[in-house]
Amino acid sequence: MKNIGIVTTSRADFGLLYPIINVLDNSDYFRVKVIATGMHLLKEYGYTLKYVKDKCRDVDKIDLFMPVIDKCALVKSIGIGFMSFADYFVNNNFDAIMVLGDRCELIVPVYSAMIYDIPIIHVFGGDSIESYVTYDNNIRHCITKLANIHFTATKEHAIRIKKLGEEDWRIFNVGSPAIDYISSCNYLSKDELQNKFNKINFCNQYCVLTYHPVPTEIEYIGKQIDAMIQALNLADIQIICTKPNNDLGNEIILDRIKREDSVNSKFLLVDSVSQEEYYSLLKYSTFMIGNTSSGILESSAFNIPSINIGSRQLGRIKGKNVIDVTCYVDDIIKAVKKCREDDNFRTICKTCENPYGDGTAGFKILKILKKLLSMDKKKLLIKKNTY
Repeated sequence: MKNIGIVTTSRADFGLLYPIINVLDNSDYFRVKVIATGMHLLKEYGYTLKYVKDKCRDVDKIDLFMPVIDKCALVKSIGIGFMSFADYFVNNNFDAIMVLGDRCELIVPVYSAMIYDIPIIHVFGGDSIESYVTYDNNIRHCITKLANIHFTATKEHAIRIKKLGEEDWRIFNVGSPAIDYISSCNYLSKDELQNKFNKINFCNQYCVLTYHPVPTEIEYIGKQIDAMIQALNLADIQIICTKPNNDLGNEIILDRIKREDSVNSKFLLVDSVSQEEYYSLLKYSTFMIGNTSSGILESSAFNIPSINIGSRQLGRIKGKNVIDVTCYVDDIIKAVKKCREDDNFRTICKTCENPYGDGTAGFKILKILKKLLSMDKKKLLIKKNTY
């Protein structure tokens, strides 16, 4: 059997990775060890390591994060991570490691694996945003150039990886594993959600809000979140708000949403939720709103409207259910009204095609890895640029 280490840094990427973990670990070909790090180990984000351990058979934890309050703390966290992974890879033998996405901290296990001659599998490479508003493009494309096997969510992403000089035989468009999870999820009923999140009346309309900081727009973050909350309050709709990620500027958002939660009977801030709870909240929601990738990647699978605010997701492939707006009160109110009252748009949302696959990514990845990880390791490791 081949040993694969799968790195997860948060509830968000674990939800995308879990269908792959489940398929690989239940096969006769692979033994999976889940490596939980990053936000999973932070109490302020619900210490979601417990959730990972409940879902997976073999889990290790590697502590690399201190709360990211400034750039110095971020760089120090990455330094801590390199020391931790240096020891970890000495004591654990892997035939490959897998990472997903573009989080800064993923540079640590990926670069370390390269030094230790461990083949690197990258899921969700080739994605891109239009402008430099976050570090995501830089990190994602760095990982692509270090990775040995690429699993993309769309054909366009695969083409971009090829343009970065990667060999054709290493690139596979399998779709998003999130669609696998959505297709097979054990959803909670409205009554079960009512019992758990009793501040919200699930007989009435509500939206799901997630807003992450944009590191290049820190000076505007306070005004942005205030405008969004003001618009939603004027629209008189219940709001279920999840916490922002651990990027620079998150404390500004946390301060605003904690304050709103304390004074607004229609606003619920949740510390952390399981993937099943999160998807159940989306399933019954009137619309999603914010600047999270979930509003781009997953909303169309639920056939719900998604209001994408600001610059964080510019340029990403979107379904016809997504409305792009600026972070101004009037623009947001217009978008909310369209989501709630425009019957033609709601019909489009209910019938629009999901651009991120058919829900079989995990099985495709299993089939491909059985072949690639049986080949000579040197062939897998030694890359040729095609440009």
